[in-house]
Amino acid sequence: MAAVAAAIVLLAGLSWTYRTQLMDFVSPVETEYVITASGERKQVLLADGSRVWLGPESSLEHPYTFRGQTRAVVLKGEAFFEVEPDKTHPFIIRSGEINTRVLGTSFNVKAYRQQDVAVTVVTGAVRVATEGSENHKEKEASVELRPNQRAVFSNETRSLVKEEAPDAIALLDRREGIFHYRGTAVTEILSDMAREYKVKITAEGDLAHCTFYGTKRPGDDVFRFLEKVALAINAEVSKEAGMIYFKGTDCTK
Repeated sequence: MAAVAAAIVLLAGLSWTYRTQLMDFVSPVETEYVITASGERKQVLLADGSRVWLGPESSLEHPYTFRGQTRAVVLKGEAFFEVEPDKTHPFIIRSGEINTRVLGTSFNVKAYRQQDVAVTVVTGAVRVATEGSENHKEKEASVELRPNQRAVFSNETRSLVKEEAPDAIALLDRREGIFHYRGTAVTEILSDMAREYKVKITAEGDLAHCTFYGTKRPGDDVFRFLEKVALAINAEVSKEAGMIYFKGTDCTK
């Protein structure tokens, strides 16, 4: 009889320890995939009350209900997060080789394919970490971010760098399609405009060191805005058959 009681206690203990796995086996949580096309933005309300502003050409994978010790989602592209505080269940965003871990804060993650991954904090604090890779003989690296700080993972050098981001507050407008550029690389601006307005832009010439200061609002004509950018950096812009051609010459003059 004692042996039976012990077995029942053991079974109860195992059930508690692996309760999440058992629940997932008996009643799996459904996953939602939210996808945006070029020129499209969406707002997503998660099960815990956290809010996500999903940028153009992006996707968010999240469960309808969070279970277990963490709240995990998968992001491809760009999104602004406002995470509900929960000290016992950290919120984790997986974006390529980068994991962003947070308890409750607001921040932006930019992780488009073939581009560097950037995590910028507006309020609160987050921990950004890389995943160790046997193929690249890398160990996990991590940085802690506070407001007005950014972490950038370079796909070329495989390095994670922490830097200041004094313009982080501008991301509150960016989630609504308002772009504030403060010495931003022109190549990045062209990528933003192509995704935001569903236009094809061909970049030519030397634009590697060209930067621009200005603001693009949703009601502004995208071609007129690019004309301002071109004028500021001594470049040329033209439009033909639905294609925009942006040609740089020497932006230092």
